[in-house]
Amino acid sequence: GRIDVLINNAQASASGVPLATHTTENFNLAMFSGLYACFYYMKACYPYLKETRGSIINFASMNSYCPLTRCFAYAMSKAAISNLTQSFAAYYAPAGVRINAVAPGFMVNERSKQYLGTVEEGLTKRGERVISHTPMGRFGQAADLGGCVKWLLNDEAAAFVTGITIPVDGGFSAYSGV
Repeated sequence: GRIDVLINNAQASASGVPLATHTTENFNLAMFSGLYACFYYMKACYPYLKETRGSIINFASMNSYCPLTRCFAYAMSKAAISNLTQSFAAYYAPAGVRINAVAPGFMVNERSKQYLGTVEEGLTKRGERVISHTPMGRFGQAADLGGCVKWLLNDEAAAFVTGITIPVDGGFSAYSGV
């Protein structure tokens, strides 16, 4: 059939495993479910996207810029996805296929509430540290991320945008701590 958009969002990882005890299996889990999956899906969808002059959105992560110590392989995979996005964008652009990535920061979801808390119900110590290093002073919402993706998929608004990774992290990755 027809493919207009490919969104590579899925990723598995052994989060919480310190580098000293990280195994080859932990590393492969992140690389195969993230980096390799993006690579293979982009290649498989290219003929269809070329016909429709479609668009690809890959999900990187704020961890691409600010790797957390217990997300070693995840951070490496996400950084590689940003680079893969640039490489494929240069190759696919002449066919009219745009490829970009978004790099979400700390987003409010059921999982994040467990280790960060919420502004409304009280933050954990980790949540307080994250908020104190986020210039916008809050966690991201689904609408923040969705708005960015929607803009990137807009054939008029983002017609000349390809090969970039946009941090959607409230300034976390740009914060110097000063």
